[in-house]
This record gives sequence, C-alpha cells and structure tokens, in this order.
Amino acid sequence: MAFCTFAALTITFNISATHKSLRYHIGGWPPPWGIEYAIDELNSFLLPALALIGLLVLLHCRQSVKREIPEDKIHVFYALILLQMTGLFGMTVTSDIFNLYVLLEIASFSAYGLIAAGKRGAEFAAFRYMIFGTIGACAYLLGVGYLYILTGSLNMTDLSQILPRIYGSTTLLAGFTFLVLGLGIKMAFFPLHIWLPDAYSTAPSQVSTLLAPLFTKVSAYVLFRLVLNVFHPFYSLSLYPIFSLLGWIAAGGILYAGVMAIAQSDVRRMLCYILVVEIGYIVFGLSAGNRLGLMGAILHILNDMFMMALLFAAWNSINLLIKSSKIADWHGINKRYPLPIFTFILGGLAVIGIPPFCGFFSKWYLLLGLIKANNFIFAAILLVSSLFTAICFFRIIEAVYLTPGNNHSRLPPSPRTPGYLKEGIVLGLLTFTLIILGLASGYLMEFIEKFSALGTL
Repeated sequence: MAFCTFAALTITFNISATHKSLRYHIGGWPPPWGIEYAIDELNSFLLPALALIGLLVLLHCRQSVKREIPEDKIHVFYALILLQMTGLFGMTVTSDIFNLYVLLEIASFSAYGLIAAGKRGAEFAAFRYMIFGTIGACAYLLGVGYLYILTGSLNMTDLSQILPRIYGSTTLLAGFTFLVLGLGIKMAFFPLHIWLPDAYSTAPSQVSTLLAPLFTKVSAYVLFRLVLNVFHPFYSLSLYPIFSLLGWIAAGGILYAGVMAIAQSDVRRMLCYILVVEIGYIVFGLSAGNRLGLMGAILHILNDMFMMALLFAAWNSINLLIKSSKIADWHGINKRYPLPIFTFILGGLAVIGIPPFCGFFSKWYLLLGLIKANNFIFAAILLVSSLFTAICFFRIIEAVYLTPGNNHSRLPPSPRTPGYLKEGIVLGLLTFTLIILGLASGYLMEFIEKFSALGTL
C-alpha cells in the first residue's frame, strides 16, 4: 500500500509539472463553502517525498519494531503510524485552514501515542509534548477564529483575495501572530523547541526515525503556505516585518542548539539538537524576504527530510546492533559494522553542507538570499553553525575510525539475515537520494520558482 501511494503521488507530481494545479472538492460542496484539496508547485514535490520516506522507514525499522514493541501492541503501533501519515498528507494538500487544524491534531495525537511507547521517561516526554502541542493547537485555532470573524471564509484561495483589503487591521495582525506561534511550537522553532529533544530521544527508535524527518518539516511547509499563499509575502515580509524579528530569534536558536549538539554524549540526542538548527535555517530563508532565500528554504525543507531520515535510520541500525547510543560505545565499531557507520557519516557530510550532497545546495541558496538581503550577520551565523555541525560529526568520525575500540572484538559480526540486508538497501537508497537531490537541485529550484507567490519578490 505504501509503495502504491508513492507511485500515485509520483504520477501526480508529473501531472502538476505540466499543469497549474490539481483541485478536489470534498463532499460535493464547491469552495469557499466546502473543503478543497489542492496540489500545486509548492506541495507536489513534497508529497512523493513524504510517501517515499514513510515507505523506506517502515521497511527499515521492522527489526526494531519487533524488538521494542510488544507483540500484542504491534497492530496498534501500525495503526498509529497510518494515522500519522494520514495527518501529514492531509496537512500538505488541504486548502482549508480549519481542516488544516483538524489534520494537524490528527498527526499530533498519533505522535503523542507513538512517543509514549518508548523507553523509561517516554511517558513524561510525551505528556510534556502534549502540553506544548495543545498550546500550539489552541494558538493556531485562535488565529483561525480571528480570520473567520474578519472574512467569513476558511478557504485559503478565498482568503488570499479578501485579506489584502484589510491588511491594516490589528485584529488580522493578532490572528496572524497566533497562527505563527502555533506553527512555531509544532515545528520546534527556538525557544519553543524544548519538547523535542526529550520526546524524540526517548521515543521508540523507529518512531523518532519517522517523526524527525517529517513532522517538523511538514509544519514548516504549512508556515510557508500561509505566508506565501494566504497572506502573500508583502504582509509578513514588508508591511509587518515579523520574520525579520524571527530571524534574530532563529540566529540565537541556531547558535544555542549547535552548542548543545556538541555537548551531547548521546548520538540520538545530538541529532535532535541538529534538527532544531535545521529549523532555524528554514526561518532564515523566510527572514531574507527575497526569492533566493525563500526558494532556498523550501528546498531545504525537502533536503532535510531525506538527510534526517538517513541519519536517524543509520543510527537506528547501529543502535539495534550494539544496543547503545553513546558515542563512547561507538569506538572502533566500523570494523564490525562498516555499512551503517559509513552511511551515517555520509548523512553527516550532507547536513554539514559538503557537495555533491543536497545539503550544500539548499544552504548555498540560503546564503545567497541572506547576502542579497544584506543580512551578513545571519550569513556568518549560518557558516559558523555549519562548523558546529562539523565538530559534532567529526567527534563521531574520531570515535569510530581513529579511536581503538576495546569492545568491538566481543561484538558479533554483521548479521547476514534478510532483515539486515533490507536495512542496508534502505540506507543505500537514502544515501543515493541525497546525491540525486543535490544534482537535481537546479531543476527543483526552477520548479519551485513556478509558484506564483514568488513572482512578486
């Protein structure tokens, strides 16, 4: 079923590449009264990426599911996974801001349940995540209420035509602020990120492997949808330069999360802080307020989905083999498990921004956008944070390749089971995808540039 979904969405992407958009009205009610689903240049390339990552993660994590989830709970686990993917797909394609709230909560509540199934401390982390998630959902719903009071419409296309006539309204500004606040919590934007490190580092390994690349990125996409498609860039980038302020907050968050990532001794928790850094990069693109910055941020959403999927999947394979996530326990394990370690390092090089991996190209466009906007401080922070990320991964390279391992001789050799072979194929495909996305970045940028809202910049 997952493969059929990926194939169907790939066909949809090809159709969207030659047509303006695809629209479907739910229940026979035409917009703006009924709920509308839309696929256009902004989301058509994200949908097959969501399906592919979901498919690969589910294939990769079957061994860890058997180890970490009780047999009598596996059917519940997969039901929550399907609910999670349904919410993410729906958030991506809906054109109704209230329906978006419903789908956002579907994805959130399934995430709470999935995280709570983790190791000791996961219940508390999931509960705290639920508290923050509920605050974010309430903030978003308040914003929706403000917009509905002012316009009497919930359809994004209809709102985009009505809102320019009331741009001077302070009520509209309050509504927009609540929307950004709610989505900021969901996407773990600093300092609203404090739920993420504990939640993702105590969740079952296969859950963090799925949620880390997808949930925060889809939430970031929703923010882009509102800024570009509903309010238009003029409102939040020129009339009320909210994202100029958020850019400074993102700068502080990037530096803080980068230092925290270096300080971690647990690999998965280190990856969680790097994820917060990546969210800051996306907000940097919005703060640039120009075509290059916005396109670079959209491209980085796509690239980071695959980079984080590879890093967490490779970590999951290593953790399954040695039953430890501590850097100190990774000394010399490349002698026993060369494939997952090698793919993990390649994923780290992509996140640092080494060509020809995709991370280099989206960072390059972000850097150009920041320089064009004369945000030289932000550009310098982007480069410094890449250095921080490099320190994180070179610590692991030192531990794995340059430090003699006292315990690798007692570890069993790489298993020759079908499950291990399947995991290796998945890691190889994800690594190959990072290179393909890098080489195809020019085509992707041309495709993203077709999005009409960018034409005003």
